[in-house]
Amino acid sequence: MKRHNSITGLFTKSGEDLEMRVFRIILFAMLPMVIVIGCGQHVEHKPDDILLANFFKHRKEFEELHRMAATDTNLFRVDASRTDPPDAASAGVSPRRVATYRKLLHKVGCPEGLMAFPARPGIRFIASSRGLLNRGSSKGFCYLEPPPAETVTNTATDKSLKPGPYVVYRHIDGAWYLFFERGN
Repeated sequence: MKRHNSITGLFTKSGEDLEMRVFRIILFAMLPMVIVIGCGQHVEHKPDDILLANFFKHRKEFEELHRMAATDTNLFRVDASRTDPPDAASAGVSPRRVATYRKLLHKVGCPEGLMAFPARPGIRFIASSRGLLNRGSSKGFCYLEPPPAETVTNTATDKSLKPGPYVVYRHIDGAWYLFFERGN
């Protein structure tokens, strides 16, 4: 068996034609660039005033989503494509109810869904998220009882003085807040 000493040898099989070799080399060279460009896109979160206007426009739907999530205590997350737990029926939530969640989340402008994890305070309705896992950020609405210890007047300019990850809240009305969360 002949060993290949060139880089193109890594991409070829015996008898493979030149066009296929060139295609594989280009694909191999372009893939990292596509990944870097795709992950590097930076889209800003919507400003507070736009989110506040949206909240008051859809207050009725936000209240309905809150009532539903407060009732479905074993359902921790719903977004456009998944639930937690993955089988919402195991949490006592029917497919029809999941569809209602999704319809309402779309209507109120929270495409990233809702989260109600016991380890995190409140029920979060996520309008946007950027970045990967704990290194990114998210912004949206939070139904929070009891109220947070501190609030800010603008989630974009008033940041936590603590180093590392943080969450800031801006009071809207009653137990409703805007939130901005940043990871590491």
